[in-house]
Amino acid sequence: MKELSSDHAMWVQTGAYLDMTRVLVITNNSWNDSNSTGLTTTNFFGGWDRNSIANLYCRSEAPNNDVCDQYFRITEADLVQSIFQGGPIGTRSDYVGLTKSQQATDREAADNERRLYRFFRSRRFHALLWARELLWCAGKWKNANLRDFLTEFNPEVIYMPIHGCFYMHDVLHYVKACTGAKVVLFTGDDMYSLRQVSLSPLYWINRVVLRSKVRRSLVHADLCYCMSDTQKDELSREFGDKFRIMRRGMVIGDGKPSHTTLGPIVDFVYAGNLLGGKRWKTLSMLAREIHRQNAGSLKMRLHIYSADALTQRMVESFDFPGEVFLMGEVPASAIPGILGGGDIVVHVESFELKYKMQTRLSFSTKLVDYFRSGKCIFAAGWAGANSISYLIENDAAIVASDEDAIGPQLRRILHNPEIIAEYGDKAWACGVRNHELSRIRDDFTSAIGSLVSAGQSVGRIA
Repeated sequence: MKELSSDHAMWVQTGAYLDMTRVLVITNNSWNDSNSTGLTTTNFFGGWDRNSIANLYCRSEAPNNDVCDQYFRITEADLVQSIFQGGPIGTRSDYVGLTKSQQATDREAADNERRLYRFFRSRRFHALLWARELLWCAGKWKNANLRDFLTEFNPEVIYMPIHGCFYMHDVLHYVKACTGAKVVLFTGDDMYSLRQVSLSPLYWINRVVLRSKVRRSLVHADLCYCMSDTQKDELSREFGDKFRIMRRGMVIGDGKPSHTTLGPIVDFVYAGNLLGGKRWKTLSMLAREIHRQNAGSLKMRLHIYSADALTQRMVESFDFPGEVFLMGEVPASAIPGILGGGDIVVHVESFELKYKMQTRLSFSTKLVDYFRSGKCIFAAGWAGANSISYLIENDAAIVASDEDAIGPQLRRILHNPEIIAEYGDKAWACGVRNHELSRIRDDFTSAIGSLVSAGQSVGRIA
């Protein structure tokens, strides 16, 4: 058996490790704790009975989590094979005892896929992304291999994060049709509303088609989870009272981490995505303001950790030697130590209208890592973005809700350094109050158990 994570081990110690409802988790990427979706899924399902959970996914990479042992994988290479060579496709595996050669092959295939999709997304090649959708339409993935897997596992509940690609919703409907299982959906972003900004006709065609796919999934879902009260209210008005709030949880453990005394230089740390929502632009505003505040003497520094490949223009926007440091990618396991090594952790959202609309309902799961660190949070972004409004409502961060407020807030920190410890305590208190992992998992497990015991689901999907 795999070594238990700290979250998983603590859950087992609570006595909640039961013979649970059989749940099939459907994801686009593999269930991998190195990405946000995988980490959030592990956060919700940690401690689940390992014999009662399985994962159906659609990428070449191997899974990496401490929760699930049973998998069924359909890759796009499989789809091409099914079109030109015929025969059932899809691979079942428990990923126990993989050779180093097999692991290397999976990693290489997954790396190639990620580079290809990142290239397409960065250049908005809608036609090429639609070609992928057509491949899923033409590929013979509805076959005996998948049906046998579904029959043998026999899920009582299907859980799926709402994806921004069409075919994942088709997979959901097929699995529902085969099993008659209840459907539980989770959404952390706005995949449905038309409150978006774009001048591209291709964008709007894609959005309208995606909206129809998401709508069908929401109509037939038995239970849906959101991270935003605003999104819950908006969707409830259209789809009824099936929506609940569930945010990522944190282990309280032995209490708030202790930290060293603040040094003469205030170190800011950012760890996360830079390209999504053009966060790099807001972060570059912070970098410039730190440079201005440092005029005459070094008072503040900014360390940026991100796996994103930056353009020359982006790199130049952070070109303040000795004040701003681009640290590159680090393993997920190193993040807690990196956050603990700084004085202030940074969260940013865009001030641009297009990206403001994209992030208005989103909650950054990175914030829970920040709460758990017990560090002061400095946030910069539009107050209407869910992550920013949440920090404001809970008084859990020092917030600059417009571009002109970044400088004054930095001066506030320099003139009143005691607020760094004060807001570290407030961030920790917010995490304890709203994100205690054991409570979140208790509620989640209870809701799924009640769903199954309630009897028939909303209905089979035709």
